[in-house]
Amino acid sequence: MLVLKATLYSSNFVFFGLGCGLMWSGVWLASEADYVNLSQLLHGSLPRPILYYLTFAVIILGVVIASLALLSCSAVALLNKLLFALFIFGIIVLLIGESALIIFVAVTPKYLGLAIDKNQLVDDWQRNYGVPGREQYTAAVDYMQSVYSCCGVVSGKDFVTSWWKLRELAAPDLVVPLSCCKQLPHHTHLDPLPANQTACQDEDLEVHRTARFIESCSDPLKIWLDSNIYRMLKYSLFCILYQLYILLSSIYGCLQFFSKNKS
Repeated sequence: MLVLKATLYSSNFVFFGLGCGLMWSGVWLASEADYVNLSQLLHGSLPRPILYYLTFAVIILGVVIASLALLSCSAVALLNKLLFALFIFGIIVLLIGESALIIFVAVTPKYLGLAIDKNQLVDDWQRNYGVPGREQYTAAVDYMQSVYSCCGVVSGKDFVTSWWKLRELAAPDLVVPLSCCKQLPHHTHLDPLPANQTACQDEDLEVHRTARFIESCSDPLKIWLDSNIYRMLKYSLFCILYQLYILLSSIYGCLQFFSKNKS
């Protein structure tokens, strides 16, 4: 009996830690520069970027898991059938909800903005970059180009037919944004200072290739997205498997505790 109780306590302690870790991860996601900026560039049908919903989902999941762990510890301490029943019911509902969510994500990646469509991405950049009211999107593009050393979805020519140029929102001497230019040390997209702005803004490839980023941004964005989807699926699988372990061990413990009480 004591060994079984100690096993359930230790398992739920890890379960509680997992919940706290998820809550911390949700807060971290909301402040991590890569996620905050690059999620703005993902085209989906949701009213807000996917990160907004992901942050709340992770925090809520963490709260639910931590609460269930405390409920389970209380059930073990008091040997209360009702608490055991509530815990087992909660774990089952949680597992069903997580499984349904994973299936939904797998079936509708474009709706959620989890698939890169290069043509759509070009259209978004051309319609939103530098446009009044789209400052967050503009900052996200500048961040992407500066941090990942790229320019445009395909190339710097994407900006030639952008609203930023066609509506004369750009300075007359700019062919591409300053974030496309190689910067002097300690300067970022927030305070750009090109190492050679004249060469960077030159339309001749042989001239600007030494002062401008010439790689496309679509490939690093896709790599970033795919790696994070894989990482989250891996963590989700671990959470589900551990929840199954907790569920089965709790059912076994419940049967053992109350069968011994009857005898």
